[in-house]
Amino acid sequence: MSDNKNLWIILESVFLVVFLICFFVLSGIRHNAAEWIAFGSIILAYFALLATPSFVRSGSVETDYRRPLFVAGAIYFLVAFGYNLYVLFDHPVEYQTTLIVNVVLLGIYIVVLVANMLANDNTAHQQLRREGELRFVKDVPARLRMVAGGLLDPSLSRKLRDVADIVALSPARSSASVASIEYRILEELEKLEHRQIDDEGQILLSAELIAALTRNRNTILKSGN
Repeated sequence: MSDNKNLWIILESVFLVVFLICFFVLSGIRHNAAEWIAFGSIILAYFALLATPSFVRSGSVETDYRRPLFVAGAIYFLVAFGYNLYVLFDHPVEYQTTLIVNVVLLGIYIVVLVANMLANDNTAHQQLRREGELRFVKDVPARLRMVAGGLLDPSLSRKLRDVADIVALSPARSSASVASIEYRILEELEKLEHRQIDDEGQILLSAELIAALTRNRNTILKSGN
């Protein structure tokens, strides 16, 4: 375990230790049911706040995922802490009221937490899809230009670069209707990358096929808009 993690554990334990001392020393030994519920609810809210990082979905926009979850956890803790502190300071509150209030607070927190996690999950899927779409219009042209750079025939090399431009200027947003075409393009590109540089006839056929498939993909996407 790293020293940095040990320091975080110590820092997170400060509130718990201080609160426990205050509860058992400053408020006496005997407590009624409402006070025990208030005590447990504060501890629960604090651990919920500490557990927030485990609910954060990893990804390229992880900071955006983390922010609403921390806000929800912090608000829940502060409201629960404030209300239950009021109960602990010898205010006559029935245990049923204390229990109901804390259950409602916990329920609201769970609903907000789950709603944010679902929203984050949806955002992550959209982000992954977008990254996949951008890879198609960026990676395929880059790979075509790399193959073109290794060819001896200038006209054939120019042909491949023209095909790369066609792919690069294609719509980035994809759809299920063109998934098979994109797979076919990638499959043909892999064949092209493994062809001998002197196999000019097959290289030209692969280039023309990729160009034709790309135009077909673009036509389908544009007709669907």
